[in-house]
Amino acid sequence: MILFEKKAAIKAFYYLMAVDGAIAADEVACFDEIGNELDPVDFPKYRDEIIDECEKQMKTIIDDEDYYEVILEGVDKALSAQIGESENGVSVRFLIWNLLVIAFSNKNYSSFERKLIKHIVRVWNMDRTVFLEMEQIIKTHADIMAELEYTNQSNRPYSEVRPIVDELERRQKVVLNCAKQLIEDELYIPVEKSALPGNGLYVGAAHAMNKFGNAMVQTTNTIGKKTAEMTRSLGKQTKGLFGGRKSAKNESYAGATEITEVNFEE
Repeated sequence: MILFEKKAAIKAFYYLMAVDGAIAADEVACFDEIGNELDPVDFPKYRDEIIDECEKQMKTIIDDEDYYEVILEGVDKALSAQIGESENGVSVRFLIWNLLVIAFSNKNYSSFERKLIKHIVRVWNMDRTVFLEMEQIIKTHADIMAELEYTNQSNRPYSEVRPIVDELERRQKVVLNCAKQLIEDELYIPVEKSALPGNGLYVGAAHAMNKFGNAMVQTTNTIGKKTAEMTRSLGKQTKGLFGGRKSAKNESYAGATEITEVNFEE
């Protein structure tokens, strides 16, 4: 199994933040949170050094059109640093998941961010089906968090809002558990096993997501109706909150809020 050094993963996180040309405050906060979670003792010591190295790499462009390629070169160089100790290394799936977390942290999953993540998926031979499933999980989580935010802003009576909040929080736990299972599966599958459909790599998480999808359909007539009524009551405020979502054609997604990295120490 491929394991990256923690510093290598953190460099990849920074490059992802910079790939679309603007580093948002929400992305920096997410970057720091993941860095401190991943390497709580040493991350504060080398954080600025990592940033300086990445910025130095990004200044090697000859023309503006070189920017993405220079970022790509920086990522590939960083991820060449691998390690053989599972307790200190970062697996490919764990890396990809947290890249997605950062990409969604500023409510804008840009085409350049997705392009960079897909490059890492291909280069390091991660099963593309697992990546697409992770992507769907984090989009679903973003939808849930957005709906939870809208619901909490309602002035409706607590007795009406509480059941909806409880159901949304339950869904949130389900999708994050699916992500956790996908990542953990990589740690338990022997290296010699290829990532073929049906071999157990992601069947468990896929099955859980299918059950989650069925549960969402079953609750539509109850929770969905209540949410719709609340949406109508919010009027112009709700219209503004739901506005601005980018189309799938542009490979962008808006609406993600406070998605946290998976913590395996719980």
